[in-house]
Amino acid sequence: MNLLSLPVLAAAGVLASPALWQTAMTGAVPFDVAVTRYLAVVVATWVALSMVGSLVSWGPKADVPASGSDVQAGSGGPGGGEPPGPVMGRPAGVASGETAPADV
Repeated sequence: MNLLSLPVLAAAGVLASPALWQTAMTGAVPFDVAVTRYLAVVVATWVALSMVGSLVSWGPKADVPASGSDVQAGSGGPGGGEPPGPVMGRPAGVASGETAPADV
């Protein structure tokens, strides 16, 4: 996440709003102290949102085979040319319709 992105700056503004309010309305907090607090909260918010973003990331968009691999593009499965089914095989331990349950 970018340090100067809108979500980071807005969240920092919300978190630092008491100091900013005290500076703008009552004058109880000096301007330089309020700005320093806001900048510190911007950095802390950026770190926190970046950590959350890395935990929530969904990974790569598509499983594209690397060049030179044995897998052909469109060979079935998700995103491939054929629907999933008997071509994909079955999980280990699951009997097919041709096998008796005692043979598994």
